[in-house]
Amino acid sequence: MNNLTNGRDEDGVAVNGVLELRDLLLIRLFQHRCPEMDNVYGETRSQMKDDENADRTLLSYSRDEEIHGEREQEMKDRMEKGQEEKEDKKTRKGQEEMRKDKKK
Repeated sequence: MNNLTNGRDEDGVAVNGVLELRDLLLIRLFQHRCPEMDNVYGETRSQMKDDENADRTLLSYSRDEEIHGEREQEMKDRMEKGQEEKEDKKTRKGQEEMRKDKKK
């Protein structure tokens, strides 16, 4: 069970986004000692950029798939509409022929 006191857990680590001056100073000290490290997880800036690029790539793939799906649906709709128009023309022609036959 977590015993929370002043926004910290039992190990003294800040929780729920509560950062105090001490936390900020420790982060600043970490960044000063390891300038190539950009975050507290030990990732370098290039690793973080790679992660961002991978996220962007995945996002662009999902957008491409979405766009492709929309295009496929549009084509299906057009084909269905074309089929309906063909059937309507056949029906109209059939009705006109029936009228002509009745008149004769």
